[in-house]
Amino acid sequence: MADVYANFDKYLKEDAPHFNNKIIVRTTATAKPGYGQYKIVGVMCKGWDFHFYRQDSDGYWSHKMGYNDISQYDAAGIKILNPANCNRNYGQKYNNYSSFMGYYMVTYKR
Repeated sequence: MADVYANFDKYLKEDAPHFNNKIIVRTTATAKPGYGQYKIVGVMCKGWDFHFYRQDSDGYWSHKMGYNDISQYDAAGIKILNPANCNRNYGQKYNNYSSFMGYYMVTYKR
């Protein structure tokens, strides 16, 4: 499974065409999205599952767990200001997304 962690960026880039041909590149926590862009964070639980958070226009981050509604709250019920240090341990029902994979900028292809 170490291969998955080491190649996360590569796999993300390969999957991008399946998401309406968006371009996804690694970025920083402080980068500001431009026109036609938004910022996401990738996280993984041990071994197999990944999850994404998206930065909203109000500065908070949102995510969607399975069939649930979109939420701006972490596993502790606190609004997410930074997914790098929010509570991502969703316990038995979902997963503990303990591995922070990084910040990414998503750009719509024009």
